[in-house]
Amino acid sequence: VSVKPIYQIAAIKVENGAVASKFQSFIRPWEGGEACRKSAAKEAGVPLSIIEGAEDVDQVMGKFFDFVGSAVLVSTGALGEQAKLLCRAARYSGMKSLPNELYDLLDFAGEIDSKFDFKSRTELLEMLSIAEGADALGKSNTNVVLYNALTNYGA
Repeated sequence: VSVKPIYQIAAIKVENGAVASKFQSFIRPWEGGEACRKSAAKEAGVPLSIIEGAEDVDQVMGKFFDFVGSAVLVSTGALGEQAKLLCRAARYSGMKSLPNELYDLLDFAGEIDSKFDFKSRTELLEMLSIAEGADALGKSNTNVVLYNALTNYGA
């Protein structure tokens, strides 16, 4: 089973409940050739030149981990597909393992209320009437909204 390469990454730092800073970058896919780059550009909704002109994974992941520091990385699928993608990108960057703790919003939702025990992000977002972000930064913002909605659920 092949894992698709990361072509875009983003993160939002939240401090004391407020957005403190944002990071977003495209990554030139490290395998798959021109077909993979074209697919990434189409999926991201950007011109092919943006993907082809992006930095290599080792450069971007170094900047990403400088940005996130020791923060906990929060996402849906953080212990599944997201972890696989991050671990793979980290290995391509020369890292032996991810230095950050991962926190999965799907697991968190299931712990809050059994009616949120979903297998997919889409189901959880629909249940809470939260719109999905269009790109990596938008999805990171959706994670912030989703975390806040789950934290405040029933309050």
